[in-house]
Amino acid sequence: MWERYTVGLALLIGFLWIRSRVRALRGDENRSRKAIYGIFLMLAPLLLIGKWAFDRLPFGPYTNFLIELLSLLLVFGLTGFLFLRKGPENGDAPV
Repeated sequence: MWERYTVGLALLIGFLWIRSRVRALRGDENRSRKAIYGIFLMLAPLLLIGKWAFDRLPFGPYTNFLIELLSLLLVFGLTGFLFLRKGPENGDAPV
């Protein structure tokens, strides 16, 4: 039972982190569009597929729990760092 609470807390923290990164992109239309595509085309399906896959893992309860937490960290990290990056401040190409 405590595993579900921990996973729920990890999901809440991940969504709050994603939300803060999205708020930092306000005003930049191109990056905001890319962020929306990333969230809907990558984050949502991965979380849904992950839930289905985590219920079918053949390992013990603690190993399944660790795999699920690490996978959530990876999914939120990829979404946040790939799709929710700020552009260069002065409009120049990134170095």
